[in-house]
Amino acid sequence: MQYWFYHLEKTSTVAALVPLLERCLKNDWTCLIRAQNPETLVALDKELWTFQERLWLPHAIEGAEGIEPSEQPILLTTSQENNNFAQAVFLLEDAPIGDIDGIERAFYLIDGQDDEKVAAARKTYKAAKEAGFELSYWKQNTAGKWEQVA
Repeated sequence: MQYWFYHLEKTSTVAALVPLLERCLKNDWTCLIRAQNPETLVALDKELWTFQERLWLPHAIEGAEGIEPSEQPILLTTSQENNNFAQAVFLLEDAPIGDIDGIERAFYLIDGQDDEKVAAARKTYKAAKEAGFELSYWKQNTAGKWEQVA
């Protein structure tokens, strides 16, 4: 499994997530977005609906009324389970990777403006390396473009 770290310097979480989610969906992957805080998921849900006027990313928050997790192309959750059989998991707020059965790639998004989150990401990177994951580390350059630095 690939474990990709994205160090956000100039981009909001949603601005970084949207193109990554679009690529995953184009590859017919289902996606899981895991956060520590349910309020983060509520805010993210609203942002995904309004990020771009013509963009539609089919998603739902796990546990919402009438939502069947296994039918969601993008599932927002605090659960450790892979309840929509995702191939891609996006980790926010230093959320644990959880169930990786079926996961082909994990995306760990790092708030580069928060020193504590950067330190937590370094620990996670080190643990992932020791666990034998295939790692990539991406960072934004001064122009805001992504560069692979490790």
